[in-house]
Amino acid sequence: MKRNTGLAPMLASCIVLSAAALPTLAQTHSVSSFDFPAQPLARSLQAIAEQTQLSVFFDPRILEGLQAPALRGQVTVEQALTELLKGSGLTFSQVDAKTFRILAQAERTSFDDHIIESVNVFGTLDKQLSIGSKSGESLRETPKSVTVVSRERIEAQSLTSLKDILGQATGVTVSTYGPVDNFYYSRGFEVVSIQIDGGAASRLVAGTPDTAAFERVEVLRGVDGIFTGAGDPGGVINLVRKRGKATPEFNVNLSGARWNNYRSEVDLTGPLLSDGRLRGRVVGAYQEGEYYYEAGEVARQFLFGTIEYDLTPSTLLIAGVSYEKREEDGFPVGGLPRYSNGANIGLPRSTALAVSWNFWDFTTREYFARLEQELGQSATFRLNYTLQDQDSPFSANFPFGAVDPTTLTGPFLRGNTPFAHYSADRDLLDASVSGNVMLFGREHRYTIGVDRSEIESGFQLQRALDANGNVFVARPIDVFNFDPYAYALPAGRRLASRGGTTETQQGMYLAVGLQVSDPLRVTLGGRYTEYDYESIFQSYAANGTPAARSVTSFSDTAFVPSVALTYSLDRNWSLYASYGETFRGQSNRLEGPLPGTPLDPMKGVSYEAGVKGELFGQLNTAFAVYRVQRDGEGMEDLNYPVTPGEQGATCCFVGDVDIEVTGFDAEVSGVVLPGWQMFAGYTYADRAVTGPSESLLAVTVTPKHQFKLWTNWQVPSLPRLTVSSGVIVQSKTYRQAEAVDASGDMVPATFFQGGYALWNASLQWRIDDNWSISLHGDNLLDKTYYSTVGTISSENYYGVPRNYVLTLRGHW
Repeated sequence: MKRNTGLAPMLASCIVLSAAALPTLAQTHSVSSFDFPAQPLARSLQAIAEQTQLSVFFDPRILEGLQAPALRGQVTVEQALTELLKGSGLTFSQVDAKTFRILAQAERTSFDDHIIESVNVFGTLDKQLSIGSKSGESLRETPKSVTVVSRERIEAQSLTSLKDILGQATGVTVSTYGPVDNFYYSRGFEVVSIQIDGGAASRLVAGTPDTAAFERVEVLRGVDGIFTGAGDPGGVINLVRKRGKATPEFNVNLSGARWNNYRSEVDLTGPLLSDGRLRGRVVGAYQEGEYYYEAGEVARQFLFGTIEYDLTPSTLLIAGVSYEKREEDGFPVGGLPRYSNGANIGLPRSTALAVSWNFWDFTTREYFARLEQELGQSATFRLNYTLQDQDSPFSANFPFGAVDPTTLTGPFLRGNTPFAHYSADRDLLDASVSGNVMLFGREHRYTIGVDRSEIESGFQLQRALDANGNVFVARPIDVFNFDPYAYALPAGRRLASRGGTTETQQGMYLAVGLQVSDPLRVTLGGRYTEYDYESIFQSYAANGTPAARSVTSFSDTAFVPSVALTYSLDRNWSLYASYGETFRGQSNRLEGPLPGTPLDPMKGVSYEAGVKGELFGQLNTAFAVYRVQRDGEGMEDLNYPVTPGEQGATCCFVGDVDIEVTGFDAEVSGVVLPGWQMFAGYTYADRAVTGPSESLLAVTVTPKHQFKLWTNWQVPSLPRLTVSSGVIVQSKTYRQAEAVDASGDMVPATFFQGGYALWNASLQWRIDDNWSISLHGDNLLDKTYYSTVGTISSENYYGVPRNYVLTLRGHW
C-alpha cells in the first residue's frame, strides 16, 4: 500500500525511509516476500524501506542512471540489497538495528565498522512535515523556517515537557512563570497557535503537555495564516503523536535527577493481527520529585494509547486516547520582587514566596481520530479530529509589592481570592484533500480544505475567610526570612466571581503549487476565516450576593493570502521567498467618535527569503532573512472619554501601534561526519515599534542574538561511548516598567537580564544490544540568571540551577 505519495519523487538529496525499528540486529535477517519489477535503483531501495519499515540512507548522486534488476521471491533484506546492487559498484553497510547505508565500494573502510552504533539524533532528511502544508512536504520543500526536534533528541537531552523542547528550538524564547505557566516567543511575537498532527489550530493553554506521546515537535517561525487563521505572526507549534508500528518493539526509560526527581516511561508497540493491518501502541509515564525552590513538589501520571487499521489498501484509520494528571504542590505564583528603586534584590534561588498549601493540579483527557483515504493514485483525503478537556483546581496566596531598600519591608501576601477552578475544552476538526495534477505537461500540487476549532474555558474564584467568617486580608511578609509552612490554610471560602469564554474559528483554505518550470514552483494560497468571541463575567459582593455582570462578544472575518516561490538550484540546494498574513480580532475596541465603530483586526505580515540545502545525504542547512510586522493594535484615544459600549466593547481607541521585527536565521542539523552529529541554530532579531511602551513586552523578552548548539560524537576507539555537549547563548533581555526615585515618585524604568550562556553535556554508554545508560547535565557552570524579568513588585523568576539526570534505557 502506497499511502505517503510525497515520498515517491526522488527530489531530495537523500532518502531516509524509516518506520518501525527492529528489536535486534538478528531480526533484520528475517525473510520477506518481494515483488519488484526492473526499475531505477533508487525506486527499488525506496520500496524495500517502505515494505520492511527499515531506514535506508544514500546519496542520490551515486545512484544517478543506475537501474535495478527485477526482485521476486522470499529473501532476507541483506540478500535483497545484495541482489539489487550487483554490478553497480555500490555496497551497503548496516548502521544499526533499523538502518542501512548505501555507499560506493571505495567508501567502505575500517572506519565504518567503528560507527555501527550511529543513529541520526537530529531527524531524517526526507521527513514529511505536518506543519506549513497539508501535503507532507520535506524541510527543503517548505518555503518557511522550520525546526524539527526529533524523538531521538528528546530522549538524548531528557526533554520531558513542551517547555524543555521549545527551549532547544532555534529562535524560540521561553518566558517562565512557574513550572507550568509558560509563554513562548519567536521573531519578537508570542507564539499562540498550536496544532496536533497538522490538524486544526487552537491556542496554547496553561500546563505543558508531557512529551512521552510525541514522535517529534515541529516549530514554524513566522506566519502560517492559511492553515492556522487568527493569531500572532511569531510562529506555530505542531505536535506529532507516536503511531503504532508493524514490528514489535518495547522501550523502557528509568531516570533519576537532582531534587529527588524520578521518572519512568514505557512504550510498547506492534501488530495486533498477524497480517499487520491492525497496529497498536501504549505509552505510559510516571514522575515525581521536588523543585530547586523550597516546598515545591510535582507528581505526573500519563497514559497514551492508539490503534491504526488498514481498512482497505487505500484507507487508513487511526484512533486513540490520552490521560494526564499533574499535581503541583508549593506552586509559586507571582515570582520574586525587586527593590523599589529597581535594583535586583539578590535572593537565593531556593527562595519561593509560596505557602505550603499552594497547589495547581491538571487533569487532561484527550480523544482523537484520523482518516486517510487515497483517491486514485494522485490525491489523498484527510480527516483529523481532536477532543480535549482539562480540569484545573488551584489554590494559592501570592506575593506582591516592592522591597523598601531602607526598611526591607513592603511585600505582602495578596490572596483574598486564593481558591480557583479552571476548565478548558477544545474541539478541533480539519478536513482536506491534497494531491497532484498534470497540466501543460507538468505536475502541480494542490490542497483544499476546511477546519473548525472551538475553545471553551471557564473559571470560578473564591474568597478566603478567616475563622470568624470575615474576608481574609493581606498579610505583610519578610522576603528574606520567608517560611512557607508558617501560614495556615484559610478556614473557609465564599464565591467571588465566575465566568468563561468561548472562541470559535472556522475557515476554508486553498493552496496551489504551480510548477512553472523544472526548477521553479509558485505556490499561491488563501484562507477565509470567521472568528467569534464571547466572554461572560459575574462578580459577587463580599457577602456572596451577585453584583456586576458583563458580557463581551465580538466577531471578525478576514481573508489572508499567501504566496511563495521555490527555485531548485540542483539536487542539493534551493532558493525560496514567501509572503504570508495572519490577523487577530479586536472588535471589542471601538474607534471614535462616540458611540464608536469596531476597530479592524490587527494584521500580521511576514516576508521571508532564504536558501536551504541537503548535503551528503545526511545534513540539513537553512539560512533566511525575514521581516515580520503587526499593524493596527488599538491604543486609547485621548481625544475621547473612556465609555463602555454594548456587549463589553469600550470606546474609544485608535489602531495606532505597529511593531516590526527584522532579522536573520541560520540552522544546520544532521550528520556532519561519520559518527559526528550536530544541531546549531542562530537568530538575530531587531525591532522597531510605534506606540506606547506598554505594548512592547512581546518584543523586549526576545533577545537580539540567540545561539543554540547540541552535538553528538561517537568515539571511534570506543564505539559503545557517545559524548554530547551543547550551549544556549543569548544577549540581554529587558522589561520596561516603573520604579520609585529618591523623591518617592514613580518614574519609568527598564530592568535588564544580561546576556548569558548555559552549557550542557551528556555521556552515553551502550551496555549491550538492549541496554544503555546515560548521564546528562544542564547548566553545568551553575549560572544564576532570571529566565523572566518582571517589575519591582513581582514576576521575577530564576532559571533552573545546575541539574543532572541519570537514565537507564532498554530496547527490544
